[in-house]
Amino acid sequence: VNLPEAWVLRDVFEDWQLDDPDGQPLETFRRVRDEIKERVAKLVDNLS
Repeated sequence: VNLPEAWVLRDVFEDWQLDDPDGQPLETFRRVRDEIKERVAKLVDNLS
């Protein structure tokens, strides 16, 4: 994935390389959703 340079050069940048659940079974969507939720919570903790 090509990300904008401004994003990559920020002090805090994480490229999570998540699976794209589009067109996948509901289980895949839920797994990706839960992974995002966990990563956001960890990111918030790290930035606090």
